[in-house]
Amino acid sequence: MKRTLTFAVTAITAVTLMMLATACAQDAQGGMQGASGNRRQRIAQFQQMLEQRFEQADSNHDGKLTLAEAKAGMPRVAEHFDQIDTARRGYVTLRELDRYLLQQARQRRAQQQNGGT
Repeated sequence: MKRTLTFAVTAITAVTLMMLATACAQDAQGGMQGASGNRRQRIAQFQQMLEQRFEQADSNHDGKLTLAEAKAGMPRVAEHFDQIDTARRGYVTLRELDRYLLQQARQRRAQQQNGGT
């Protein structure tokens, strides 16, 4: 139980960081309008959506997505499966997915700040 709770808190924290990084990059580019409350709401909605989609795709409810589960329920994850599964275990966890999304958001922000596409 403690392990599951710790995992959930870690996953939520990682997704929050990823969304904050994206929101900050968009704010800097003028892409998001409105106050920080709107940003928090979008982050919360994204967190909830990601967790729900992961749980739905995890057909055996073991907290891990195999490539087959990702193909069936999260095709975008399947497209980047090898990049997310850096340990090459044949599955990805929500934490690994969060880490990958945060890394991608940071790279996009850096590209935007450097005038890249």
